[in-house]
Amino acid sequence: MSDKDALLESNLTSLYSTLTKKEGILFKLYVIAVTIFLWTGYTLMVSYTRQMTPKDELYSSSTVVFSSECAKLLITLFYVYAGSETLQKGNEV
Repeated sequence: MSDKDALLESNLTSLYSTLTKKEGILFKLYVIAVTIFLWTGYTLMVSYTRQMTPKDELYSSSTVVFSSECAKLLITLFYVYAGSETLQKGNEV
């Protein structure tokens, strides 16, 4: 292996390491933002509907929890799918 190849490999490894760290930080920020969004929506929805809905038409509060969990599941499945496509593209190179 020539010095030029070694330098190129070193630069690619360094670039990959930098990109991986940035993606990790962005993903963590995304998870925090989505969690805040979901729980804020949960709180607002429960408090608003409890005040505005007649007593005989109230829903179970576990319905909101179930809906939030379904939303999180859909988001997770999306990222698993997107991540698997990224891995497949990376293996093709």
